[in-house]
Amino acid sequence: MMKKLPTILITSLLTSPVHAVIELTDTLSFSGFGSTSWARSDNDTPLFINRFIKDENCFDCDTTFGLQLDYYNNGFKASVQGVKRPQDHWSNPSLEWAYVGYEFENFDIRAGRQRLPLYLASEYFYVGQAYTQARLPTEVYGAFLGITGYNGIAATWNTYIGDDIQLTVTPYVGFDDKNSVTFSPTFELEFETQRLYGINAQLLGDFYRWNFFCNGRKV
Repeated sequence: MMKKLPTILITSLLTSPVHAVIELTDTLSFSGFGSTSWARSDNDTPLFINRFIKDENCFDCDTTFGLQLDYYNNGFKASVQGVKRPQDHWSNPSLEWAYVGYEFENFDIRAGRQRLPLYLASEYFYVGQAYTQARLPTEVYGAFLGITGYNGIAATWNTYIGDDIQLTVTPYVGFDDKNSVTFSPTFELEFETQRLYGINAQLLGDFYRWNFFCNGRKV
């Protein structure tokens, strides 16, 4: 178990987020984000997937740093995001997404490397300053072993139900992809996904946001 309340509070207070956006042109922007913290557990075995927090001081177990380039022009858009995730070495960051898309009327179509649309925080999974706590709940956001992206196609449909309820529906299909999950410094699992498919739906109101998803894969 993690240390009791004082240590948890210290860990949260020492989390330092940073975010910046630079408008390069009217259609091109460059942004970056990052967060870091001090963490320590009273357990010799790491308890969180992809975060090797154990009984020693760690200043990199929660560290993320990302850079993103966005282009948008008359409905056409393209975006690339690279992230040094908590489980990555600085010399080997992850390509989190690289896609092209097009928006028209109530539809948004994307193709390429994308973020899995499973959770409420999927779009800002590694942007620590968007969290309300030190880290996202691992019992929920660790359910897919830290796998956050896929290679494929997605189409989003937006509409309004009444005056104040927005409905967003996103079916998606993914193709051949390889992933690895590091459980400890001595144990890493690699697997290949042949086909991924699912659908995500969100209901957004003035004071609430509900998220529903169904997902399947062939490995």
